[in-house]
Amino acid sequence: MIKFNMLVRSLFRNMATSTITIVGFSVSISMALILIAFLIKEFSYDKSYPNIDRIYRVIEDENVASIREDVREYMLENYPDIEEACHYNNYQTAITYDNKPFTGNMIVTDPSFFTIFSSQFLVGNSFVSLNNPNDVVITESFAKRVFGDEDPFGKTLVAEYTQPLVVSGIIKDLSETSSIQGDFITNSKLRIRWEGSSDGQGNSVANLRIFALINGDADVTGLQNLLTNDLSSKQYEIGKSISSIKLLPFAKSYFTQGINRSQTSHANLKLIRLLSIISVIIILLAVFNYINLSTAAYSDRYKEIGIKKSVGAVRGQIFRQFIIESLFICSVSFVLAIVLTYLWVPFFEKFLGKDIFINIIFRPLWIGWMIAGVFTISLLSGLYPALSVSKLKPLAIFAKKQGIKQTSIGFRAVLNIVQYIVSVSLIIALIVLTLQIDYVRNKDFGFETDKLIRVDVHWQLGDKTALIRDKLLSYSTVKNVCFSHGSPGSIYSYSSWDVFGDQDNTINQLTVDSAFFNVFQIPIEQGRNMLPSDFEKVCYLNETAFKKTGWDSFEGKSYQGREVIGIVKDFNFESLYNPITPLVVQVSSGMGVSHLTLRVSPENFSQTIDALKDTWGEVCAGYALNYQFYDQWLNSMYSSEEKLTASIRLFAILAIIISCLGILGLAEFSIKKRIKEIGIRKVNGAKVSEILAMLNKDFVKWVVIAFVIA
Repeated sequence: MIKFNMLVRSLFRNMATSTITIVGFSVSISMALILIAFLIKEFSYDKSYPNIDRIYRVIEDENVASIREDVREYMLENYPDIEEACHYNNYQTAITYDNKPFTGNMIVTDPSFFTIFSSQFLVGNSFVSLNNPNDVVITESFAKRVFGDEDPFGKTLVAEYTQPLVVSGIIKDLSETSSIQGDFITNSKLRIRWEGSSDGQGNSVANLRIFALINGDADVTGLQNLLTNDLSSKQYEIGKSISSIKLLPFAKSYFTQGINRSQTSHANLKLIRLLSIISVIIILLAVFNYINLSTAAYSDRYKEIGIKKSVGAVRGQIFRQFIIESLFICSVSFVLAIVLTYLWVPFFEKFLGKDIFINIIFRPLWIGWMIAGVFTISLLSGLYPALSVSKLKPLAIFAKKQGIKQTSIGFRAVLNIVQYIVSVSLIIALIVLTLQIDYVRNKDFGFETDKLIRVDVHWQLGDKTALIRDKLLSYSTVKNVCFSHGSPGSIYSYSSWDVFGDQDNTINQLTVDSAFFNVFQIPIEQGRNMLPSDFEKVCYLNETAFKKTGWDSFEGKSYQGREVIGIVKDFNFESLYNPITPLVVQVSSGMGVSHLTLRVSPENFSQTIDALKDTWGEVCAGYALNYQFYDQWLNSMYSSEEKLTASIRLFAILAIIISCLGILGLAEFSIKKRIKEIGIRKVNGAKVSEILAMLNKDFVKWVVIAFVIA
């Protein structure tokens, strides 16, 4: 029986090896614990809904989540297996109470939403709280934010600065692990905002998302085929027809990528995969360190093993001793890892942008898995040293015939090379991703982003644009101002154009005023500048759209009744991941206004912001002011890539540190074993550089091999 004090004594006897091993294991295990806690939360998304296995989201044309609003009624009337269905829309909007503005996420839906998603009411109930178009149900936290200690029930809120909403219910906040998040819930019949198609006669159809609660015994695939056959055969007077229907289990929605217009949150699969892979790599590096250092330290323990075998110890006992020592070191590392985990959690929450419930891993089920994991790591780490040492014969040991010496050196070389390959690969990946992010930040978008300020404009402020412009231009630090519907980086509308003549006849639309090109400094390659009399009559194509038309000249050509008066230089109006696609820039106010863009003087930015705030307070009283510097806003589009880069940077540093600890231990051991040789060489006139070359020869050789492979 191996006593505890013997394990502690062994730990202190091999202090350098033990320290390096414990540090490597504790860092690795703490990373794994944080990742496990993060993954547990990610995989628990939407699992709190009792009906989750029967909830489906209706997808049109394979990957489009928004669909004609009248599909809901058609489904409920014609398919008995569909027990409930609700519309769903979700966007951030302004809501006021007692003339004080607040911003929150509004869910647009139907009363059946509360049945499908099993909402818990604190005030009111699911049967009557959203029956009237002007009813609103608010969450508990939003009620406290707006009303404080005041009773909200029956009070009136104003949405979008126009629509009065009466609080008819209060529900508990939606779970943090729900991909549906919102602060207040309104009835889809109110139609606060339109999203759809119109026949120009005041008749229109909105496009909303639809969730369905389906009978548990239903043949979902058969139902999906029926819906596709029935709906694709229908011809509509308003809006486009439906080609196919897909019923996507809502339980899979969070991890399903590429759903267009989803309006629910989705997992960052790239980040999850990256964290998973690198955490496993770091644990393996720690295991390799332990094996390396243990096999390197054989000779220090030959006498101990020889004596034990001479007095009757069998191979199984020696094997068990090394495995138990490995388990003891891993257990000590695990305890230290728990401490490190709690210290690092706040940093990783900020790093990942999500809360990490670290206590979740200490539930009985996960404790069992962690114990099994520690045991597995111990077995992996101690197996090779235990097998190698336990097979030695006492006679070979005392005769100093260590038959495993060359084998262990070769095995250590392989492990070292693998470590270096991983470290160098991470460094290369880090350099490439860093260069990629720098490329995005410094990329010429085709328009001048510096000294631009982007301001969100509520649609109701459209009749005040002239007053806002005049007021802003009166300040010396404001050089120019333009209004638009959409803006470079966020295109809100598109259309089909038969002139393209192929299957992909989509063209993006940007609606601007006459100052747009001057503000963004986008050059007109062909054609003329617009005149005041051109408003509502003309448009420009980008170079890509013009090439796709196949025209020899744009003169005399038109787009949807607007004369094409020029070709503008291609510029990136979408993510840099997307190639530049056809774009028409219309000079019009027909689509309303969504953004105000200011070109400002580089001096006195604070003075410019004060001018913007003063103008907004004077002209747009009661409307929230939301602004960003344009280059910062564009860079925010690549936040997920920056997270990936930061992830690799962090883990690359950890991997390199763990690898270097192993090298340090091996170097220290190598020097200790060659002290006599070094002394003799020094006596015979060897220089320091020659001694260093001798000691580093193997390490450099391994690094070069690893670098070539990496």
